[in-house]
Amino acid sequence: MSKYIYPVIIILLSAALAITLFNNHKKESPIEEQAKITLNGNNLPISIPLKFEGDNILAPIEEVSKSLGADVKYKKQNSIGIVKAETTLEFTADSKDVIVSGEVEELPVSSIKLDNIIMAPVRYLAEKLGAEVAWDAQSKTIMLTTTGKNPIIFLGDSLTENFQLNKYLPDVINMGKSGDTTFGALGRLNKVIMARPKKLFIMLGTNDIWMGFSKDISLANYKHIINVVKIASPETEIIMQSIPPFGIKTKNIDINKANSRISDLNKGLETLAKELNIKFVDIGGLYMDKNGYLDNNYTSDGIHIKLDSYNIWVDAINKYVQSN
Repeated sequence: MSKYIYPVIIILLSAALAITLFNNHKKESPIEEQAKITLNGNNLPISIPLKFEGDNILAPIEEVSKSLGADVKYKKQNSIGIVKAETTLEFTADSKDVIVSGEVEELPVSSIKLDNIIMAPVRYLAEKLGAEVAWDAQSKTIMLTTTGKNPIIFLGDSLTENFQLNKYLPDVINMGKSGDTTFGALGRLNKVIMARPKKLFIMLGTNDIWMGFSKDISLANYKHIINVVKIASPETEIIMQSIPPFGIKTKNIDINKANSRISDLNKGLETLAKELNIKFVDIGGLYMDKNGYLDNNYTSDGIHIKLDSYNIWVDAINKYVQSN
């Protein structure tokens, strides 16, 4: 059992830190801090306090939208665009106007910008994204429910974050985070577990390579992630994905050395998947040119995938997404 203690401790410490930060904020605005959001019965972690405006409660647009399976279409200093299937929502800070699939509608109260985060009335936002909304005054809880109680989650770094999943795959939660490493994913794994996903697709390691982490460290963190999910959410099917190599346009790194390490890591991930009896999909190989680099046709900077090239990824995983 000792091999499970470390990842569990990490999650407990992360939770303790979150509680500490929560309590520190609580001194400033106790009424607002008591309010919380749940999604299908699970607490939805929110990075900043909910804001009360009369009978309306404002919440971070990006965080609520992603939890409901939407993607960020764009994010500017004072505006943000959200897309889910055929629905697009465009909010502007300090304005009641919201553009819904090209048509202007009026919010009950203006969107606001707080700590560089744009917030909007959570009922309006959630209902537009297909959720049912209820308010429990006694516990000060906004209860969101969706028809898909066990979502599909993609966990990763900017390669995943930039993946406009709901353009291709409905009702999928994108938990990609720019710059994330296997260590960072461990630190936010509690969000994955609370969602009790039906399937969990993982692609991590590019930033581990960039930051000089050894293959053994990355594989150990992967193993911790998988074991924690298996223990806390045993019904979740886990699918590991290989990472693409760097392209010749990549700057500030020894490309050949880095790609050699990526190749070793991907082989280790495939071996680990067999060891833990989970599926492995070679996504990285699909974007590789004949010389082992990220193909220039699929990237503009040698690291990130062009938006119009994500269909290759979709085609490779679609059968795993659709399978029961």
